Amino acid sequence: TLSSAKAAGIKEGDFILKWRNKSVDKLEELVKLVVESQIGDTVTVTIKRGPDVLEIPVVVGSEANIYKSKLAWFYCKMGELKKAKEICESLIKVYPNSREINLTLSRIYYEKGLYDKSEKFHGWGFIGVGLSSYGFYTHKEIRISEVCANSPAQQAGLKPGDRVLRIDGRGFSNVDDIIRYISRKPVGAKIAVMVERNEQTLTIPVKVTNRFEWLRKYELGGLRRYMTCVINFDTTVLPARRTKRLSGLLRDELSKTKCYNVLTEEAIKQIVKHRQIDLTKYVNLRDDRIVSQLGKELNAEKMVRGSIIKSEGFYVITVAVIDVETGQVEITRTKDCVSEASLEETILKLAHELCRR
Repeated sequence: TLSSAKAAGIKEGDFILKWRNKSVDKLEELVKLVVESQIGDTVTVTIKRGPDVLEIPVVVGSEANIYKSKLAWFYCKMGELKKAKEICESLIKVYPNSREINLTLSRIYYEKGLYDKSEKFHGWGFIGVGLSSYGFYTHKEIRISEVCANSPAQQAGLKPGDRVLRIDGRGFSNVDDIIRYISRKPVGAKIAVMVERNEQTLTIPVKVTNRFEWLRKYELGGLRRYMTCVINFDTTVLPARRTKRLSGLLRDELSKTKCYNVLTEEAIKQIVKHRQIDLTKYVNLRDDRIVSQLGKELNAEKMVRGSIIKSEGFYVITVAVIDVETGQVEITRTKDCVSEASLEETILKLAHELCRR
């Protein structure tokens, strides 16, 4: 915790070796240890300063909550939604107006497909700029400190250093108000950003995009778990109720593997309702192109479809992962099953095999 560490005598350039006698090799490990500590605890921090190794007692301050909120965002972008939600729900009680915590909760519910809940915490509008304010309150100016790659702001021509004068003709006195204004704009809308650059005034139209969709595409790439929808098994050899139960088993087990961020049945129902998806268009889900089209409407990145047939006394189970953007099958796994009683066990094995990409 920054001010607590400084007060204890830790200096810039010190290397942190241990926290409470636990070795620290990565920043993420240190953040996790800080988060797990109670505010007010005295913790022994082992540091290396030049040739010397020192043990310094540090009192954990309330700023540890900053680390907690950052850790929640980290968990969120890695697909660890349950962990992120637990942290945020404890923090939101103390900091109900924190934009960072509300944004993380919004993302958690968005990733779960619970869009109504997501929008209650934070809007989705995003153009891809970092903003900083300078000067005294009466002469404050807001400048663009960062322009994200592949963002609408970059495509429109906004640049770091631009001084923001007005947006849609409105003046703003602080960064949070600008972010709040943009976040509540409808996705696809255009905003007029008036900036000062090199003593010239420019008005630049920027198209608002969906923050969470942009993050999905550009934030972590393949490191993050993909939003995945599992379709019920296609079969004529089992009763409908049994088929639904086996499909649910595959869905649950895939979720447990932590390779995929699997939409629950309830989430799918809410997405269908929210987006007014006509499911009658999707009858032939044996066609990968149609499966991919359904995935796009459901806002999924991967679709998992499966089939169960009976051949020469054996059950043959096939599951496949389809990339929604390309419509191509990425992974296919098939297993034989000697009896109906062993279908569950076989499906559990297949779920884990889908993670071996």
